[in-house]
Amino acid sequence: MAAAKILVAVHGIGDQIGYETAQAVARQVGRYYDVATDIPLGRFYTGVGANDTAVPMPFLVTKTDNAVLLDKTGFDVGFAEVYWASIPRLIVKDGHILEESKKWAKTVAARLAQRAERHRRPIPMREQVRLTTVLDEMIETVAVMERLNFVLAKAGVFQFNLNKLLTDFLGDVQIVVDFQAYRDQILKSFSTVMDEALKLGTDGQLPELYLIGHSEGSVITFLAVLKALADPARYPWIKSVRGMMTIGSPIEVHHLLWPGLWQELRPDATAAPAAARTIPWHNYYDYGDPIAYQLTATKQWLDTTGFARTLELDESEYSRSYLPGKAHVDYWDDNDVFKHFVDRVVCSPTPERAQSAPKPASKWLAVIVSYAIPKLLVLALMCLATYVLYRPVAAALISTVPAPDAKYVFFDVAGIGLLLLGVTAAARLPRLTNKWRWWFVAAVCLALSMAAYAGLVNDASRQAIGAALSDWGMSPTGGVLTLAGLVALIAGALSSWFPSWGTRILPITGLLAIVGLMGRLIWTSHQEHELWPVLLGGAAFFYLWRITALLFDLVFIWHRYVRHAAALASIAEVCEVGYKSTKLETWTGMAGAKSATATAGAK
Repeated sequence: MAAAKILVAVHGIGDQIGYETAQAVARQVGRYYDVATDIPLGRFYTGVGANDTAVPMPFLVTKTDNAVLLDKTGFDVGFAEVYWASIPRLIVKDGHILEESKKWAKTVAARLAQRAERHRRPIPMREQVRLTTVLDEMIETVAVMERLNFVLAKAGVFQFNLNKLLTDFLGDVQIVVDFQAYRDQILKSFSTVMDEALKLGTDGQLPELYLIGHSEGSVITFLAVLKALADPARYPWIKSVRGMMTIGSPIEVHHLLWPGLWQELRPDATAAPAAARTIPWHNYYDYGDPIAYQLTATKQWLDTTGFARTLELDESEYSRSYLPGKAHVDYWDDNDVFKHFVDRVVCSPTPERAQSAPKPASKWLAVIVSYAIPKLLVLALMCLATYVLYRPVAAALISTVPAPDAKYVFFDVAGIGLLLLGVTAAARLPRLTNKWRWWFVAAVCLALSMAAYAGLVNDASRQAIGAALSDWGMSPTGGVLTLAGLVALIAGALSSWFPSWGTRILPITGLLAIVGLMGRLIWTSHQEHELWPVLLGGAAFFYLWRITALLFDLVFIWHRYVRHAAALASIAEVCEVGYKSTKLETWTGMAGAKSATATAGAK
């Protein structure tokens, strides 16, 4: 009879329920074999107290058990879980140990700056301020999106707690990378579960162990396997590991930013080559996952150190999730991902079948939706900001502009909203990147938005909006577009040179321009209408435009720096060679700017 196969799950971030991850793995394996595997959580606590979940015992599903799970080839399949959520839960409950998210994000940025200093190519102070400020604003934007998510959840559209995902991730990462005592405690729990799993063999045979790590749990799994390969005598369970699966893994980021976690480890040189086994390792990640990336530098390190002779890495990347960020939790419901791993590693009867198993493919509709929805949301929010100011201003100008109907209002709001969005893009992109090609894209966006304004906004509205500029000998339309260009230029330059000023520069500059355009006209034309609706509309417009700017930043950062991994590439470059100045910085003489750490050291 074949050896029993034990699938050991290692859960990811957040306040997890004990054995819920093992339950999810069992459900996926059951789907693979078309067998019902809705195992109650209580069944996993056999031999363990109800409150003793820090080091849970593995649970084996046998042919004689009521919850039978038997595959087509006739061997038993069991499930175990490394449950480590109880450790960070106690720390969070204490409330006096973990660092606040924004403050800890700044320490990560400082760590990156120190890595650049070692190569004597420091990150300029301006770029450090830009990085920390943008990180702060991203956390703030996620909080704003959470309020929007609350509204959508109440409406029954969808519910996804992105803010909790990122907060849990930052907290659990702190525990794993910065608190060695707690990290050692987690690894001890890992080894305890693996040792207990070895006892579940059948007919005197040791079981085959398969590791499945999700999110930060994949980092724990990877570190535990490396330690076991470096000292197999201390960790005998490593000899029974036959495969490893990681999903939504941040291993690459940990490898670059926290090299002390495992980069000093080396494989055991005394192990007999004949006894060495290859462990197939499959890493799966969705492009829409903000936490997971390709393991480029990690793979190079595995090759250099010799770990690659045992850990045989194979990566599968795709785009299958429709909502940005939700991909991180969608792996558990993706049948194709688990089918690939089971086919290739766990239950493949022949090598030919293993090699022919197709990798998970991208869903092109998901690709389109993931790109389109965030951008449409930014446009809708900008048009909403335009509308809340347009209505009271139109009411005050009723003697100047004909009473608008729905079609009239639609074209006015669309044209003005697109112009403001173009100004937003032109003003924000220089702050988010120092690459001149993106500055060119910003200029193109502004030009297209100007064309939209001239083509969509009704003639009477354009005449009224630009009436104040007629005194300067300018055409109403041309004058407004010139003013829009000046606002974009001023706001873009100030936000790039002084990134700590945040997102308020653009709305303030734009609101001053609007007051200059419409202020006198509204005051002289409002007649019997009250001005307070205009003031309230202006306040709402300012707030919504600022939120739009924040959301625009988030969408750009999401697609360029996260989805296309530009941030990871920049981190890798800084870690390897230090900060590389752009041509623009060299041309403007900013390349030699001292970093914050260098400046502090000189004092």
